[in-house]
Amino acid sequence: MLQTHYRSPLEYSEEHITAGENRVHKLKEFRAHLRIIQEKNLYGTSRILLEVGEENETNPVVKFKKAMNDDFNTPLALSTFDSLVSDTNELLAAKNPPTQESIAKIFEFFEYVNNIFGILPAEIKIPLEILQLAEERDTMRRDQKWNEADKIRDILLVQGFVISDTTDGFIIIPK
Repeated sequence: MLQTHYRSPLEYSEEHITAGENRVHKLKEFRAHLRIIQEKNLYGTSRILLEVGEENETNPVVKFKKAMNDDFNTPLALSTFDSLVSDTNELLAAKNPPTQESIAKIFEFFEYVNNIFGILPAEIKIPLEILQLAEERDTMRRDQKWNEADKIRDILLVQGFVISDTTDGFIIIPK
């Protein structure tokens, strides 16, 4: 629904529902990956312009607010947000994560957007037994015991958690 301007007719389809679910999953992974960087203190040197006062046309905050002030143009506003996520993910993939200050600003912007649209539920604390299974799976992967690692991944999925692997460690998010 947020991908359609409020004055346009909504197009309901299973394809749109799946796309929305995929977007939410991608955002959950993004948030979890940034948390790993914070927890492990893996900050880099990349600076991302997110200051509201930085009136630059490439500033995602400025672009987001401009889109929202333009007749509540949610598709454009969310595309700005998606671009920030993609740009940050590119930095993470290149092993050049943002600075500590930039990650704090990304979280601030992330929460700002989420407070407007309510896209993601609040972060939940992952239960200890789930974390232990994930650590065991990580050990199996390092030891190249792929079948055992896959079995643990399946157990986590049955328990309601999806595990993804990144260069900075694993990410666990609720299904």
